Amino acid sequence: MFPSTTTSTHNAPHRADIASGKTEGSLFSGSLTGSAGYYLLSSLKTRLLVLALLGIAIPFTAYSQVLYGTLTGTVSDQKGAVVPGATVEAHNLGTGVSKETTTDKNGSYQFSDLQPGLYNVTFTLGSFKTLIQEKVRIDANTSRRVDAEMQVADVKETVVVTQCKSPTFQ
Repeated sequence: MFPSTTTSTHNAPHRADIASGKTEGSLFSGSLTGSAGYYLLSSLKTRLLVLALLGIAIPFTAYSQVLYGTLTGTVSDQKGAVVPGATVEAHNLGTGVSKETTTDKNGSYQFSDLQPGLYNVTFTLGSFKTLIQEKVRIDANTSRRVDAEMQVADVKETVVVTQCKSPTFQ
């Protein structure tokens, strides 16, 4: 298929020369002369340039494509004391999607993956009045802070059923 002789009229070694290690003075022995050497160097430079540009561009591209916004805040009572365990619901008015979380021991909450849009944010806890912050705008790549001051609820009514009469069927 390939001739076994080692004579060649061009600078590149023959396959037989490469296999036998007879590449002295050729492109493969470290000598980058002639048009083949120039092509190899320019190709290497091009590849390094492309890799360097990708190394610079990829982090900026990934950072700029964040599609979510953040909603954070603290829930407290009328006296400024934090309210742990309050339920916070963020309802997207455009999509109808709701997300829910609970305040931590410091009264803090956070939603870090909200789609941009308008939200109704509802704060609830058993002994407090429900508080609703309407039309809170969330934008991509931004953090919005909404603190809530909850008010103690007035008297709650409780209905207790002690005896139930079952209807009689005939």
